[in-house]
Amino acid sequence: MEPFRPRSLCRFARTLILIPTCFMFWMIAANYYGAEIPSAAPMGTIGALLLLTNIACLIVLRREMFAHQAGPCSHVRSHAITNVAIIIAALLTWASGTIWPDVLAGLGINADAAERVWLAAWPPAAART
Repeated sequence: MEPFRPRSLCRFARTLILIPTCFMFWMIAANYYGAEIPSAAPMGTIGALLLLTNIACLIVLRREMFAHQAGPCSHVRSHAITNVAIIIAALLTWASGTIWPDVLAGLGINADAAERVWLAAWPPAAART
């Protein structure tokens, strides 16, 4: 049986995810010449703490007691990859002294989230026929 996935709700969620991206472009355009470079320390610290949390979740899910819940491991792994991207963006922001690594990391994270919601809205091609 197909899980309940209302397409209109998924489309609405996809739109909600893309709204921060639009505001990010607005803020870049408005502050292009006088943009303040984000501090790399808090961004890198939060990314590292979230990465440690994801690693702890993976360890717990791999234990025998929780082996039946191994399905969420792929989501935890993708979140860990996102947190590594945040840490790299923080290091590049600190090294380059520009806002662009932070902007590119934000775009990538929002695009990945929007793609996941988009794919959840549509059943596989085999199920549609």
